Amino acid sequence: MTPALAPPPAPEKSVPQPDDSLHIEAVWESVYEQLVRPERAIVLNAYFIRHLSQLGPDLGWMYIAFRQAAYSAGGRVGQRAARFSGKAIASLSGSTERTFWNRVGRPETWQKLTGLVTQIDENPIWDSSSPTPKRVARKYSVAMTLPLTGPDTAALRTWLVQHQSQFQNPTELLAAASATPLEELLADTGQSEIPLTVHRLVRGMFSGELPDGELNALAERLHQHIQPVNDLLFLKLFFVEHILPQLGTGPGWLLSILRDRCWVNRQGGETRSQVTVKGGYAEMAGWLGLSRPMTIYEWLREPVLQIYLHERRGQEVGGVGETSKWNLSRAFDVLTEEVPAELVQMALSGVDPVTHFSVSSTADFRFGVTRFSVSSYANFSMAVTQISQFSTAIFRVFKLLSSLKLLKQMATSEKPPEAEKDLGAGAPVCDFGKTKSEEPAPETPQPEGDAGNRLSAFPEDVRRTAENFSEKFGLLIPAQPEPGEKGGDFALWIKGLHRLNQIAADYGVPVEQAIQLAYAHWNEHPFTVSHPLAIKSTMQSVLSRKKIVAAKKPVSAPAHPAGYDPAQRRREISAALGFDIDQPMTPEQQAALQTYLDGLLAQVPPNPLKNSKQEQKP
Repeated sequence: MTPALAPPPAPEKSVPQPDDSLHIEAVWESVYEQLVRPERAIVLNAYFIRHLSQLGPDLGWMYIAFRQAAYSAGGRVGQRAARFSGKAIASLSGSTERTFWNRVGRPETWQKLTGLVTQIDENPIWDSSSPTPKRVARKYSVAMTLPLTGPDTAALRTWLVQHQSQFQNPTELLAAASATPLEELLADTGQSEIPLTVHRLVRGMFSGELPDGELNALAERLHQHIQPVNDLLFLKLFFVEHILPQLGTGPGWLLSILRDRCWVNRQGGETRSQVTVKGGYAEMAGWLGLSRPMTIYEWLREPVLQIYLHERRGQEVGGVGETSKWNLSRAFDVLTEEVPAELVQMALSGVDPVTHFSVSSTADFRFGVTRFSVSSYANFSMAVTQISQFSTAIFRVFKLLSSLKLLKQMATSEKPPEAEKDLGAGAPVCDFGKTKSEEPAPETPQPEGDAGNRLSAFPEDVRRTAENFSEKFGLLIPAQPEPGEKGGDFALWIKGLHRLNQIAADYGVPVEQAIQLAYAHWNEHPFTVSHPLAIKSTMQSVLSRKKIVAAKKPVSAPAHPAGYDPAQRRREISAALGFDIDQPMTPEQQAALQTYLDGLLAQVPPNPLKNSKQEQKP
C-alpha cells in the first residue's frame, strides 16, 4: 500500500555534551499511577467502532495489535517498518500465539481486514543463501489512517454521485458534503464496497478535474468531518496486556465502548460513569456484529466483567420500533479504573487474593466491590474462582513493584496518608493507619435463611441428596423462590437431584456413595459444577465402571466377528452413558466416555505370548 504522505523524517541524533546533559528521574506517589501508567495507551479515532460490526471482536483486537506494532516502529522513531514476533502481536490482541497464527493462516481473516492490514507476501518466501534455508519474515502493511467501512464507502460514493448534478464543480460538491450531517451523508444504502479512505475515494472520483493540492485539501476536510480529529478512542496498554486476557475479546470491546461514553468534568471533578443504551442488548450486539443479543446477556453475567460493569435493574424502558426484551433501554454503571480500589488496598495490606476469595466457604466471599458482586449463589464456586484468578493475575503485576521503596513506604509508613472517602471506584476505603489487630472483623454477608431452612423447602425424597451434594462440592443450596416467581435455580436443583437418585438406584448404589465416587473423579479431572445435573454424566460413567470391575468378567471378542455391528455397539455405549456419543459432546461427556472406555480396556486379558517374550529378554 502506497502511503498518501511521506513519513516524518527521523529525528536528528545528537551526542550530549557533559555541560548540557540532564539527569531526569521519574517519581510517583500513587501506586495506581505507577502500576497502570494511564498515559501509556493505544489511541485511534473512535470511528473504528464502526469497523467492529464488520470485523467482529477477535479481528478488531488483531488490528489493534498490528496498529500498535506499526506505531512502535514508525510513530516514535520515524521509521516505516520493523520486525516483531508473533508472540508480541498475540499479546496485544487478547489471544494466544497459537490462536494468532491460526487466524493468520485463514484467507477470510485478510478478506475482512481489507483496507486495514494488508498481507504483502501471500506465499512463503525462503532465504536459500545458506545451507539451511530460512523463511523470510512475513511482510504486512498497516493503515494508520482509518478507511471507511465497506457500507460507508458505498454510502459516501452514492451521495456524491446523486448530488453531483446539483453543483457546478467538484469543489462545491465536496464542500457541501463536508457540511452534511453524517446521518444523511452515510445513510445505509444496503450496499458495500472495498473499504477506502476518504482521500482515495475522492481522488478516484475527481482526479484530473482539480489540481492535486486542492483535491487533497478538500479530501482532508471531508475526512475530518467524518472522523473528527478529537474524537479519540483510548485503550490503555495495561488493560490490553493484563485485563483483556481475563475478560476475553468480546467483553473487552463491550467494556471499552461503554467507557468511551463516560466523561469527567474537569472543573467540578464529576465523573459520569453511568451509561444508557437506548437500543438495549440488541444495539450492543450490533456494535460487535453479533446477531444474537443473548450473547450480551451472557457476557454481563461473567464474574470478571461484573467487576467493571453493573446493569441497573428496574430502569428498562421501551426501545425504538417494535419492543422486545432485547431492545429495551438499559442503564449500566461502568468502572473506569483498570484496577479496582479494593485490589489496590489488598496489595498494600499484603492480603493474599487466593485466600481472600476462597472457593471452599461462602463466608470468604466478601469482595469489596459489592455493587459488582455476583448474585447467583448457584454459580458461587465458579464465580469466586474466576475472580480469584483475575485478582491473582493482577497481583503478579504488583509483585513486580514489591522491591520498590514507594510500595514499602506506603505499606509501613509511621504517618500514613489520610484515606479518601472515594478512590475513584466509589467503594469504601480502608484506614491504612490501623493495625491488623485494630481493624474490626469484616461483616460476613449471610444469605436469606440458613442452610436448614433452605433444605427443608426441598421435597423429602431429595433432601439427603441435596445435603450430600452441597457439602461435597461446596455449593450453597438455593432458596425457594417467592410465590409467583419462576423456579430458577431451585427448580433446576430439584430436577438434578431426582436424576442423581434415579442413576444411583439403577446401579443399586446408595446415593451418598455415588456422589462420593463422582466427586473423587471430579477432583482429579475438574470442571465447572454449579448444580446437580452437571455431574450426571460423570456419575453414570463411574458407576458403570464400578459395575464392570465388580463383575470381574473379561471382555471377550464376539463369537462371530462377521456379525459384529459397530453401530449397535455405539448405541449400547450411548444407552449406558445416557447420551449419544455420535453427537458433539461437552467436555464433561468426553471425560465420562473416556472413563467408560478405560474401564472396558482394563478388563482385557493380557497377551500371554507378549508376556513370555518379555520374560525371555535378558
